[in-house]
Amino acid sequence: TIQRRSLTTDQYVYDQFVQARTLWLQIITQFRMYIINRLSSIAEHDLDTQTHDIEIFSRELVVLLNDLKSNKRVGLDFEQLELVDRMLGLARRWHEDFRKVKIINKSNSWRLDRVLRTDKLDPSIKEIAGMVHALQRNIDANLSSEITLLSNTATNLIAILWTITLIGLLIV
Repeated sequence: TIQRRSLTTDQYVYDQFVQARTLWLQIITQFRMYIINRLSSIAEHDLDTQTHDIEIFSRELVVLLNDLKSNKRVGLDFEQLELVDRMLGLARRWHEDFRKVKIINKSNSWRLDRVLRTDKLDPSIKEIAGMVHALQRNIDANLSSEITLLSNTATNLIAILWTITLIGLLIV
């Protein structure tokens, strides 16, 4: 029965570590979706749900790890205890950083590149586009006048050639 209890305890510890890994994966997946939705503005309405899910998964992870650490019946060995302590520290730091991300994402200037684009780049691009169109109109106008000038010159040359030809015929 001692061996059976050890096997049961080992299985319990293993299951708890698998559950911890699963919670980490869910947190990471939800966070990735959160960032994608925030950056792309595809589904901003899902941000609150994703934030809520991340909060729940984070709390579940911390509770699971604390229970595993404090459960005297399980009796974690030194390496397992060290692993649980490290995961708890990482979970707390991650959650603190996620709170900072939420604060940044809820601010009005969460993407300073958008502000820069709307305030600086877009007006500059419009001004440059206006200059390019004006230059194109100027080139078209000059090209049209040059074509007219060349056409008139060609007409004059033809007239001169006919005059020279007629004079040459009259002399011969």
